[in-house]
Amino acid sequence: MVELTWKNWGLRRSTAMIDDMLSRRVAFSSATITFSIAIAPSFNEMAPKDVLSKGIRLYQDGQYEEALKTFDHAIHRNPKDKNLLDSRAAVLEKLDRLTDALKDSKKVIDLAPDSWQGYRRSALLFLQLGKLSASLKMVELAIERVKSTDTKRRAELEALREEILNAMKQSQCHFAKLPVELQTDIFSLVINGSNARMLALNLVCRSWRQVMLANPKFWRHLDLGQRSTQKMVDAWLERANGKLSSLRIGTGFAFCGRHNIFRKASRDMWSKLEELEVHNDPSKYLTPKSIQQLRLRSLAIDVSSVSLLREGLWEGLRSLEASAIRDLAIRVGEGARLKLDGLPFSRLTSLHLTGRFEYKPLFELIRRSTTLETLLVSYLGQNWTEFPEDEELNPIDLPHLRRFGLTGLFDPRAIQILNFPSLSAFKLEAGAERAGTICTTDLLSQNITCLTEIVFHCCIVPYRLLLLLFRNSDSLSTLKLSRCTVHVPEDINSMIEALCGGASDEGNHMSSPLLCPKLQHLDVSSSSDLKAGPLVRLVKAHLANSSVPSGKEPSTTPVSSGHSQNTPLPILSLNVDDCPLIDPDALQWLRATVPSVSSKMKPVKMGRNKLCFSELSEASALEFEWSLRAT
Repeated sequence: MVELTWKNWGLRRSTAMIDDMLSRRVAFSSATITFSIAIAPSFNEMAPKDVLSKGIRLYQDGQYEEALKTFDHAIHRNPKDKNLLDSRAAVLEKLDRLTDALKDSKKVIDLAPDSWQGYRRSALLFLQLGKLSASLKMVELAIERVKSTDTKRRAELEALREEILNAMKQSQCHFAKLPVELQTDIFSLVINGSNARMLALNLVCRSWRQVMLANPKFWRHLDLGQRSTQKMVDAWLERANGKLSSLRIGTGFAFCGRHNIFRKASRDMWSKLEELEVHNDPSKYLTPKSIQQLRLRSLAIDVSSVSLLREGLWEGLRSLEASAIRDLAIRVGEGARLKLDGLPFSRLTSLHLTGRFEYKPLFELIRRSTTLETLLVSYLGQNWTEFPEDEELNPIDLPHLRRFGLTGLFDPRAIQILNFPSLSAFKLEAGAERAGTICTTDLLSQNITCLTEIVFHCCIVPYRLLLLLFRNSDSLSTLKLSRCTVHVPEDINSMIEALCGGASDEGNHMSSPLLCPKLQHLDVSSSSDLKAGPLVRLVKAHLANSSVPSGKEPSTTPVSSGHSQNTPLPILSLNVDDCPLIDPDALQWLRATVPSVSSKMKPVKMGRNKLCFSELSEASALEFEWSLRAT
């Protein structure tokens, strides 16, 4: 019974609290409505001039938000009052809401097109937005509408006009004053066939973009990739007038379902094409008729996957008009074979072949191309094919060859068939065991003295033969000996000592002179036994009696007659990546002396929770290992 009484008492108390709360809310709502009714008539009864004056006072006091509310109420009642709209535009300008202010200014012009107020306000807003041409036009329209007797207002608008003209002079593009032909030539030099540069120049200013869009030559290079769409290709071809000089088709581009990708191209597009680079079998989308129309100057084919390779590729190459092609690059995957027999090219200046091939068709192709200036051959096979008998092949003269590179496990006897008296750059990469010796011997036998670049990568180099080659190469400026092994008992340190004049000749104790005095770029990366001492002495030897101060680029002017041709030049770049024995103190000195030094190190796993950075000294490595143990 007691429990029931307590429950009834609690229920009655809760009901009383709810009734009291509701009565208070009703009283508050009634008071609010009464206050609104009391206030609204006072605001509604205000004259438009009084509302305008009140808003102007709030504006002058800096109470922009309150002024905006006042003008909003007034414009809601009088939406066609030009003075209220112009005043609200001024408030919005102070609140940095320039777009909204422009909308009110436009309404003022629409309501009073013969009044100067809307045009003046628009001129000020356009000036702040950087739209100088529109701002100048607005202020001139405002001046036309000012009465001739209102000299003060006219003077203010003239001052605003001068301010706009000064801003236009400061932002004026003086480049646009040049003749269009000269602008086109300058753009062509900057772009240099790069679509990325061309599109970047399009974004600089409207004047440059107009020059680009008006000249089809800037749109003659088309690059089709995975993200290329039909709309993009159509727009590109329209700007190029349907003609292309260069076409690149990337690996990710698929022609499935896009047979009309060149629908905006002209009928003679293929005959006008000069450069073609494809990363797929071109026989998939080039019809025999299109191939017959080609008059290419440069052709690059990269078929990395064997599944993409078809017999139609070689048939198409054999049917090409070969007289015009100067640059040829073909790369096929490791499982495929380069079928070089029957290729009709005879006027090549650049040949780059990558894949597996037979030597005899290769030599026949090279023999027909006596105008070669660049020859790069990369053999991807694990073992070279049978080398032809000596009596089957006569020497091949390449009098114009400047750059020659060999990569892979090719037969080193192949180089002995070629004669290249004008060679300036030689590269040997990942060659067979005897490749370094045979190649160096052949370079010496041809008495080549104009070498400026020698690259040996991942191979065995002969110490004494290479020194003889260096002595004949006074013009050598670039030397790369990366991941190379020097014939025992010598090592890479002995090679560097010889370059700086610290080696001795066959039992004599006299030091040899400085070799390769014009050497400026040295790469000895991945040399596990290289020490800092020989490198420091080499850099100092090139600084001694140097014609160029350390850290500065050499002059491009020719050497005067009184200046010795053997005057050493300073080392400008040095690569010692993954050389663990380089002392940190010596490395710091090298970085301060040589303008460009690369000393990146790869971490080497030594076991669980152990890392070894070859760039650390022995003490630093121990400290690093102890810190790992502590953690």
